[in-house]
Amino acid sequence: MHPVTVRYDVQRARAAGLSTAWVESPYAVARRTQQRICQETLDFGMPDPVLQEQHGVGRRSLLSPEHRALLLTWTAADPQFPAIEALRRLTSRHQYHGGKTAVYDFLQRHRPPQPPPLPVIRFEGLPGEFGQHDYGEYAGRSGDGTGERFHFYAGRLKYSRVIHVERIAAENTEALIRGREGLAAIAGGLPLQNGVDNTKAAVVRRTRDPHPRAETIGLQTHCASFLRAAGVHADPAAPYSGKQKGSVEHLVGFVKAGFFARREFHSRADLERQLADWEQWVNTERPCDATHEIPIRRLERERERLHPVPGQAAGRGDYGLVYTVVGGREGVVRFQGNRYSIPAAWIGQPVTVHLHRRHVRLVGAAAACEHPRLSGTGQESLLTTHWEARFVKRRGKIRAKREILIPVGGPAVGAFFTELVHRRPESGATRDLPGLWTLFARHGAGAFAAAASTCLEQQTIGAERVEAYLAAAPTTALPAGVIRHRRPGPPAPGAAAGPGGDR
Repeated sequence: MHPVTVRYDVQRARAAGLSTAWVESPYAVARRTQQRICQETLDFGMPDPVLQEQHGVGRRSLLSPEHRALLLTWTAADPQFPAIEALRRLTSRHQYHGGKTAVYDFLQRHRPPQPPPLPVIRFEGLPGEFGQHDYGEYAGRSGDGTGERFHFYAGRLKYSRVIHVERIAAENTEALIRGREGLAAIAGGLPLQNGVDNTKAAVVRRTRDPHPRAETIGLQTHCASFLRAAGVHADPAAPYSGKQKGSVEHLVGFVKAGFFARREFHSRADLERQLADWEQWVNTERPCDATHEIPIRRLERERERLHPVPGQAAGRGDYGLVYTVVGGREGVVRFQGNRYSIPAAWIGQPVTVHLHRRHVRLVGAAAACEHPRLSGTGQESLLTTHWEARFVKRRGKIRAKREILIPVGGPAVGAFFTELVHRRPESGATRDLPGLWTLFARHGAGAFAAAASTCLEQQTIGAERVEAYLAAAPTTALPAGVIRHRRPGPPAPGAAAGPGGDR
């Protein structure tokens, strides 16, 4: 079937007096077909589907006039009436046995026209008024050719266009808070309104009251506490409304195109170094395309309106996310898959955990202690001040001291104690271990580990041998604490796995 444009050209050519032979050459329309086309009534601009419907092209639709009337009634009452619901009603209630295509095509042609979209209003923020925060993800390759996926935080002040980008391990609440702290460290604080995507790291629920048509937004607990402590507010974007945060969306694309896509990284440390240099260049040397000014110069007019984050205001460094746990009977608290030692008086009592970027602060009954933050899982941090609580019972005292000496000294000390147990099964725990502990407390972890390693190589096992080696070594102070792995590492190549566990 010839399209409407060709049929219209045929009608014009024949009306101008051109012969059927001439028309057949450029338009490839037979003479008898030309006669039929000249008898048709064609409106200028008529679409091809309308012409096909007039000619009855294709299989006859199973939509009866009654079915068509029902569809028109439903769409008149609700212009957004779902097509799948219309098909379900026709099939189950009105004996329609056709396919879905006929129903969908009819609804597409006869729905009321959609209202025109509202115009997009872009605005510029005032000094210290708006800031935007978001996550980004980029899949690239390292210098050795291996593929790697990078997650990063991107933040920008609306007025000065100062940006901050940092690599993150996961797109969670702590990464959002640490990113905001990084932006505040560069700019001197956070703005009054902080826009963020509709992510679970910031927004946990949205409830709408149908009568006043008011929406209540429930912020994530730690995110809300951080903003409250800083004296600023959150401005979450509406779901499926990316244009509400266009500036930061452009920032994510700008970081991908201007940094990740143009550079090669040999390691994560190299990536972070190059990212810091690039961020410094964007903020202090490159004029912004939107303002035609260098961001750091506009920041001078905005800095006095920014709010310092909690750690900056109190001079404590970074903000600590607050959790509550209970002290265990083993003198530790379990948190994020790791164990941290506590005083004996905290056993069975609630303990508040302040999670910082590089350390963990525990607050209990009128006291506090601080541990290095452990990465991964299956590790334990044991502070020196908490050792004595483990040396109360006689058997526990012996085992607890050995459990401290092995992770401090490393594999050589562990092998030394293995030889000691098998060579002196009776006196090793009662006589040798107390002496070894005294030597460790007197000379320090480094000298003790070196002495145990030397004795192991010479196969001279015993506390008196270690003491003879350390006779000329200087005395040092004990470490602040030890970190030991609770779970056994992978077996050595070729080693057979034993039937027992780690206990």
